Amino acid sequence: MPETAAANRPVAIVTGVGRTVGIGAAIAATLADQGWGLALNYWTPADEEIFGAEASRGLAELVIDLGDRGARMLSIPANLERVDAAAGVISTATARLGAASALVLSHAWDDDRSLLDTTVEQFDKHFAINTRASWLLVRQFAGQIPDGGGASWPSPATPRSVTSPTAPVKVHSTASSSQRRENWPTSASPRTSSTLGRSARDG
Repeated sequence: MPETAAANRPVAIVTGVGRTVGIGAAIAATLADQGWGLALNYWTPADEEIFGAEASRGLAELVIDLGDRGARMLSIPANLERVDAAAGVISTATARLGAASALVLSHAWDDDRSLLDTTVEQFDKHFAINTRASWLLVRQFAGQIPDGGGASWPSPATPRSVTSPTAPVKVHSTASSSQRRENWPTSASPRTSSTLGRSARDG
């Protein structure tokens, strides 16, 4: 693709693109095919802690492949547990690629600890990455939108919600609000209540 054509592509910032088999990588590939330039955020130490030492194998090749599809590419490693990381991701992306038209939040911290095994430190890490970083990214993203332009909203869990390079500015999360509600345990669930009761007694 000619350099001028690539430069005219709108820019999407996608977090959580640290593996070739992850949701973030699939979204990035879809956006590249649909005509977006891409700024990809990842943090290899986190991916390796969750998925193992080989988690990031092939990531460099993925970035090359996306570039071969015509996308302007920028990789931004950043630890979203840090308070200043969100501002750094957005400012780096916009400085190198120009104002962003879409933000896709595909990052998440996860482990298999139970409710009773989770430490305060682990809870704080979950909140910092999964909640605080998402809020800060959206806030920083909104700050770079030109006056009077765009809108932001959570949308269903599919990359198709960000399909048109000429669409208004969007924020996309890979988990819809309805899915999050469905995954919450409730006091109305006998199985949840009895499990917690047994765990508390066993402890």
